[in-house]
Amino acid sequence: MTVFEGTAMGISAAFPVAERALVERVETHRELGQIAPQWRALQANGLTTPYQTCDWVRAWSDAHVEPLGLRLVTVTCHDARGRAIALLPLCSTTRGGVRIARFVGGKHANMNMGLYEPTAMLSLSAEDLRFVLRNVAERHRIDLYHFENQPRHWLGMANPMALLPHQSSPSSAWMTGLVADGEEMIRGLMSSESRKKLRHKERKLGEFGAVSYLEARNVAEVESILGAFYQQKAERFKGLGISDPFSSGEVRAFLKAAATQGLMDAAPAVSLFAMKVGERIVSVFGGAIHQGRFSGMFTSFDCDPAMARYSPGDLLLLHLIKSMCARGLTAFDLGTGDAAYKTDYCKVEEPLFDSFLPVTMKGQAIATAMRSTQSLKRILKKSGFASSLLARVRQGVQRVSGA
Repeated sequence: MTVFEGTAMGISAAFPVAERALVERVETHRELGQIAPQWRALQANGLTTPYQTCDWVRAWSDAHVEPLGLRLVTVTCHDARGRAIALLPLCSTTRGGVRIARFVGGKHANMNMGLYEPTAMLSLSAEDLRFVLRNVAERHRIDLYHFENQPRHWLGMANPMALLPHQSSPSSAWMTGLVADGEEMIRGLMSSESRKKLRHKERKLGEFGAVSYLEARNVAEVESILGAFYQQKAERFKGLGISDPFSSGEVRAFLKAAATQGLMDAAPAVSLFAMKVGERIVSVFGGAIHQGRFSGMFTSFDCDPAMARYSPGDLLLLHLIKSMCARGLTAFDLGTGDAAYKTDYCKVEEPLFDSFLPVTMKGQAIATAMRSTQSLKRILKKSGFASSLLARVRQGVQRVSGA
């Protein structure tokens, strides 16, 4: 553990010394076990997304940090009374001689932010954040902080990181508020005609075998659902002519650990759900639950036309929404991206932002390029022409692969 306190160390004009409002001491940790109790205590009453909870971060870190050559840097911030008021789960890597720090989680974390004690979330200043980032950079030789997909607000409170320079992310997140009555919830999301069509499809699937819905409650069920998910995703990506990101050992180790840790307490870091026809799993959904909110992470369905024509993915999603209503959850999101099914079920757009915060001259050069790339990516994502072009490229790749 490394501790910083007293006056800040000025290492870059990007983080000038200024009077801060709240943070008096900063600690950094390389081992999660050192601060797990402190993390859980802050997590119990603090505000954060499901992707910064202790078990989720531990599962991802155990699977990715060593194989990918990353450095784990977990930051805790303390006020004048010694209270832990904020925590930033970061990792760093070197790219072209430039060390870049990011939030833990990679592409599996749909949203990234710190873990904050509520009053601190209201009181942290830009000077506090600069003090923290400057000192961590000095100790761990960080050239650039790259923080992607940060929510502007969480549970109605502003994200302190928005006080620092930032730009809009290429994609937004999509969520909906839940009500206690699941049937009422679905009526508000879909027309009576759409609900009727899905009931008909569920009955047609029933002709192949009894339709049932499953939530993983033990290791055997976790392995069964993940096995079906990997097979369905492999077939889907093969059809699209692109590589399968879920085929790597690191990803699979992460998902299994996240789905099994906490099962004994019915609180895994990642919850798994499946729809079955007889003994056949025809669709899968995985997500994280925290602070009354379900956050979707991944989904798949059986590509066999005999099954796919009856929309098993939509049927599972509707069942999942009703299940979360019955549990008393208050919010449901489908992560980042502009896929049509997300806006069908989640009508509320949640703007996200990216921060490129250079600490050194080397970091400044990379930050400029990365900002431009993200801006272009945002333009392309919002362009219907670009989406059509991408689809044609994928089809071309698929034909070449087939040949």
